[in-house]
Amino acid sequence: MMANLNLPEFALHENNELDYLVLSTDQIRQVNQFRQDLSLCQNDQERYILCKQIRNQILDLHTRIELLTTALDQVMHVECLEYQRQREKIQQRKRSDQKNEAEWRRFLGLAAVGSKSMVPLKTVCCIWGRDKVQHYQWAYMGENFCNKLCAAAQEVDSWDEATTKLYALICRRHRQPGRLQVKDMVNPINTDDLINLRAWQHQDSFVRKKDLERIILPF
Repeated sequence: MMANLNLPEFALHENNELDYLVLSTDQIRQVNQFRQDLSLCQNDQERYILCKQIRNQILDLHTRIELLTTALDQVMHVECLEYQRQREKIQQRKRSDQKNEAEWRRFLGLAAVGSKSMVPLKTVCCIWGRDKVQHYQWAYMGENFCNKLCAAAQEVDSWDEATTKLYALICRRHRQPGRLQVKDMVNPINTDDLINLRAWQHQDSFVRKKDLERIILPF
């Protein structure tokens, strides 16, 4: 017969108690707080907005871990010869049943994901400046965004010119019928803006792609 799980009182809910076995006490509090916040919403649209907010928070946290792991991996590789040797052995072997090696594989996997955003961002730092990358928190936007950001920066290397064009592009996107409204956030740029910025290489007027009204944006 299974012993009592001795879960915190606030963890007890209509869901199966076993769902909470993998969570820490703080995580259980977060889950239940989220459930309480959902219950206070007036309608399903408000609940969906709340769901998107918590989704973005979790994805942001995951990306931060990936980037931190990438940075730590680089330091370990430079400072620890034994880590270099073990790292090479792990990468050469396709499978391993050893717990220690499995943990390192997981670590290296996170580092590899983080490095995919790091590489293009290093180029952006050289072109537009590290302060821009840090202020707009581009590192947390994902690999696809960072690659398009890098491509745009390489085509429009002047930050003043880039911001002038991005402002016009974002304002036009905001006014286009059926398009999502520009959010009040640190980074209002999306991938479509970057695709258009890359195409707007000249200092002449420009029409945003997929603009059915063909509104001309002056430089």
